Amino acid sequence: MEWGIYKNKIIMATDNIYKYYKDLPQWAKGVVVVSSLGLAYIVGSKIYVALKPKSQDDRNIENDINNLNGKMTATYPEASYDNYAETIYQAQRTSVGNDSGTIQDTAQLMNNNLDVAKLIKAYGTRQDYAFGFPTEKYSLLGAMRKGISNDAFGIFSYRIGSINNDWEKKGITYRV
Repeated sequence: MEWGIYKNKIIMATDNIYKYYKDLPQWAKGVVVVSSLGLAYIVGSKIYVALKPKSQDDRNIENDINNLNGKMTATYPEASYDNYAETIYQAQRTSVGNDSGTIQDTAQLMNNNLDVAKLIKAYGTRQDYAFGFPTEKYSLLGAMRKGISNDAFGIFSYRIGSINNDWEKKGITYRV
């Protein structure tokens, strides 16, 4: 087929759609417009995220995971890293008090560099808030450091050293 035939079919289809649209009650036209805009936003944002270049940190952690996959075995299934990342995020995100014990316990579940790399990837970069207002964005290790050092005005800062010592004993080279 040539372009002219496709063009005619498109024109006929849009004419049919317009006929249905113009016969709708006013409130239904509003629903159609708002729904169309919402759908365009959702599709557009998915396309934008897919086309947006990855940050250097994202590329580095993906390279680490690819290099470590042949040398080590992940301790947990993929979904577990997402859950651990969410646990750490929730433990450090509050303005009133952080839960550095939960951060330490979760970090010490990691048994090798591949586990930590997968946890870093699962965490990504997340927005932090202070009393409901957005503040800084943190990657995993920065969020852990912030969450532990801010808990009870720094009383539990020793937990950073405990995590690093635990990871060193396990041969993990990442540090909080």
